Amino acid sequence: MQHSIIAQIKSRNAAYQNAKTIEKKIRYLQRELVRASFQGSEKTAFCRKLLNLIKKERQKIKGLPVN
Repeated sequence: MQHSIIAQIKSRNAAYQNAKTIEKKIRYLQRELVRASFQGSEKTAFCRKLLNLIKKERQKIKGLPVN
């Protein structure tokens, strides 16, 4: 009984840490997107790539287990 509770807490903590890491990565990518968007049309492909990476990271958060 107590072992399963400890395992659930560890699992929840690991999921929380993964979510925090992904959120930090998303914030970084968003900052890079803003910087690139001010550099004009030569960075259009880079902006598109950043948007796709942000979308993938958000999908990872949605895929994390919720306890």
